[in-house]
Amino acid sequence: MIVHAKHDGSTDRVIFMLHGTGGNENDLVNLARYIDETATLIGIRGAVEEQGMLRYFKRYADGSFDLKDLAKQTTALYEGMLQLLEYYKLQDAVVSVIGYSNGSNIAINLFKEFETDFTSAMLFHPSSVRPGVPFKQQSALNVYTTGGKIDPFIAFDKFEEAVKEFEDAGIPVTTNVQPGGHQLVDAEVIEAKKFYEGIIQ
Repeated sequence: MIVHAKHDGSTDRVIFMLHGTGGNENDLVNLARYIDETATLIGIRGAVEEQGMLRYFKRYADGSFDLKDLAKQTTALYEGMLQLLEYYKLQDAVVSVIGYSNGSNIAINLFKEFETDFTSAMLFHPSSVRPGVPFKQQSALNVYTTGGKIDPFIAFDKFEEAVKEFEDAGIPVTTNVQPGGHQLVDAEVIEAKKFYEGIIQ
């Protein structure tokens, strides 16, 4: 079973939390709990270590993605998610994903590799991942995604490319662009909560 942390909720909703580089399975608990006070939260620890920092897949020295490892880790992540839902008897739950940075990127790739019945994905500061590779059918998915215009880690055109791929696939996507960099700011978090509440109603 993949390394994770579970925080119990009182509804049939589950939010998987995928942290950024250097984070861990508990990093996004406060964010997720703000968005949904009563969902079960499951944080998943990145399986790769880079210079002492946890992340979800390897990259090369120039920052480009190791696509072979990305494929391997994406499959392990998705299979691990399904295993956790079964283990905790949450197979019938309404499932959402929150990802930040590297966690957002592997979530995007997951939707390109697998058909899911996930209801929403809140993807903070992602990049495009394997541009040109189409998404699998996502019958229930709604996406909220945020980017910073002067993000030093994610070129803004790569964020825009990620958004366009969702749009081209017919996946509903709501964007929130901030003038700053890679950090999360209150405005994008507040809008994420509004987005989420509109989906689960």
